[in-house]
Amino acid sequence: MEFIESQFGRDTLMAEVDLRMSKSGTIYMMHDETVDRTTTGKGKVADLTDSELNSLFLKKEKGEITNQHIPTLQDLLKFAEHRKINLMLDIKTPIHAEVYALLKQYNMENRSLTLTFNMELTQKVAALSNRVALSALIVTEEDWQQFSKVSLPQPKKVAYINSNTPTGVIDQLKKNRIKVMADVSEEQNNMGKPLDAEGYRTKVLHQKLDILITDFPIEARGAFSGKNR
Repeated sequence: MEFIESQFGRDTLMAEVDLRMSKSGTIYMMHDETVDRTTTGKGKVADLTDSELNSLFLKKEKGEITNQHIPTLQDLLKFAEHRKINLMLDIKTPIHAEVYALLKQYNMENRSLTLTFNMELTQKVAALSNRVALSALIVTEEDWQQFSKVSLPQPKKVAYINSNTPTGVIDQLKKNRIKVMADVSEEQNNMGKPLDAEGYRTKVLHQKLDILITDFPIEARGAFSGKNR
């Protein structure tokens, strides 16, 4: 998944990356807890050594085997460091310190955003760095009040809202200059197909979004660049 937004840098694209650590201590790009669905192997990422993981091949959505291996976070950072690539990090296990150490090594702290979905984790991750942007799930007034107390520079705070987040809470976030983002979730809401241009524009307007998370960044960007108007 990728997202398009306008406040980190107008029309900036960022790629979402799911991260897990192997038994050997290497961080791999993998969404699932196991490698069963997306590779030729079986077992939990955390239970497999680097040697075992590196011997596997990735599979396409319909099961076709490719000649590609599971990439590591270090592979990605080496590739992204000198390119215009920004990252949204979904760190699946408590390996945030190890991930942040690599971000610092490759000068990617200011080009990364980390997702968190409970305030306890948000507070712990915020303490690791004041250079990496951090999102928190904000659904209630209490969520916002807790997030407002997290020790992180205001420009580095991002509120991840959903359809249950009250308008009044969104208004408070905007008043305090907190960036607001939400997921289009085309897979669940539109049978895995992109919305029409008006659909993307309506969502941004209705939820007062700075950041739009979408499976279809090209179509979404077109909705805001004079195309399909």
